[in-house]
Amino acid sequence: MKGKKRLFSIGLIVVWIFLFQNVDLAGAKDPDYPNRPINFIIPMGAGGTTDLSSRAFTEAATKHIGQPIVPVNKPGAGGALGATMVMNAKPDGYTLGMIPASVAFVTPFSDESPFKDLSGFTMIMNFGHYIFPWIVRNDAPWKTWERVH
Repeated sequence: MKGKKRLFSIGLIVVWIFLFQNVDLAGAKDPDYPNRPINFIIPMGAGGTTDLSSRAFTEAATKHIGQPIVPVNKPGAGGALGATMVMNAKPDGYTLGMIPASVAFVTPFSDESPFKDLSGFTMIMNFGHYIFPWIVRNDAPWKTWERVH
């Protein structure tokens, strides 16, 4: 099992490098940045994992940069509306956003998607990890994955 996890982790790293190989990690060009509040677009509705983790991040980051980072929920189209809002915003650093894996890796394959790849975005950081456990009723006969398959 350890070998499969290790191979999966290496595969994710390779995919990550491939997708974001042109990421520009240079610092902000304006030494006074930020000098006003920053909007942080959350492409999902309020109350879910994406929203809660983004709000925790913006609250923590606000304490360190001296300006409020204002969480703005823009749900719709499976996250594509919020992501498109970030992609089309003025590139001044005052509209940032997050993009969950579903938007990054599923949405571009939809015929109606406003973006077909991630070239309209620049990733500046990564935060958080989602855990998606598989669950069954407590009285089900399965207690581990090994007993299911």
